[in-house]
Amino acid sequence: MQVFHQKKRKISRWYALYVIPLLLLIWQIAAALSDSNLILPTPFSVLRAFFALAKTDLFWSAAFFSLARVLLGFFIGFAIGILFALLAHVFRYSEPLFRAIIIITKSTPVVSFIIIAWFYLETEALPTFIAALMVIPIFYTNTKAGLSSVDLHQREVAWLYELKLPQKLRLLWLPSLLPHLASATLTGCGLAWKAGIAAEVIVQVNRSLGREMFFSKSYLEIENLFAYTITVILLSLAIEYILRFLFKKEGSDAKN
Repeated sequence: MQVFHQKKRKISRWYALYVIPLLLLIWQIAAALSDSNLILPTPFSVLRAFFALAKTDLFWSAAFFSLARVLLGFFIGFAIGILFALLAHVFRYSEPLFRAIIIITKSTPVVSFIIIAWFYLETEALPTFIAALMVIPIFYTNTKAGLSSVDLHQREVAWLYELKLPQKLRLLWLPSLLPHLASATLTGCGLAWKAGIAAEVIVQVNRSLGREMFFSKSYLEIENLFAYTITVILLSLAIEYILRFLFKKEGSDAKN
């Protein structure tokens, strides 16, 4: 199994070595065919715009505050989703209520939530609220699945040996919950990031990547628009990489 995973990692690296240049080549050809930077800028012009933006304080300020808003929303949604799942698991009569809330949240378009919330919240708080709202159903569903996956025999053993609450959490609940929470975190973080940036674009939050993207489009600065979009993608990939590293490390520590 270990050899299989090593081979898989090597194949993924080879994919990255030729997929990225291939995509850049396709982009360059498409830009050349369009023959206009207003339609599709070349990769080089976007890269040049990216480095030019990276020299400005506005760029780093927008990136920092966008990241802070989205991460705050993510952690709020993380806490609320887990809390709802725990309440639904302990108080079974409350489960239909929480399930209805989750279904409504999952079914409603993000843009509808953004426009409705815009009436009640300050502009600065809106991306955080939307990010949290998108994350709650994911953590609720995965936490519920993790709680339900605890083996009945293990529960009986824990009751038989009269394990204390910290021991039950460490030996019984956490091993079942962690894989589900890891999956929810990786999925939820990307969703929160995209929803938060979308909210910034629509309501034009000060000091945000979304606002700069909107202005770039309005002033026909297409290279800057692509550069800001690439910034959003890179930040999202960086967050996902860090989370995967942390969960991998956590899994290794748990085995030891």
